[in-house]
Amino acid sequence: MANMVYVLYEGDAWLSSSSLVPMGIFDELGYVLESARKLISERYSDEDKANDIFNELADYFQTSGYDVCYMIKKVELNILEEF
Repeated sequence: MANMVYVLYEGDAWLSSSSLVPMGIFDELGYVLESARKLISERYSDEDKANDIFNELADYFQTSGYDVCYMIKKVELNILEEF
């Protein structure tokens, strides 16, 4: 099996390519989700909204329609390609 990592991005409401900022690279899904929960809680003071955003990210690996949105991409190591 190939080596895979998860890249956590933060971006605008549409996750447009020019807005994406890589916030971390993780080797396990649990680590990326734990870090995403912390990051989202820091950005959104409303706990219910933060939980909604996190749950959407955990379910679909991306969020949409919020002021700040998130995306998780699974990337294979040692492969030359655009991600």
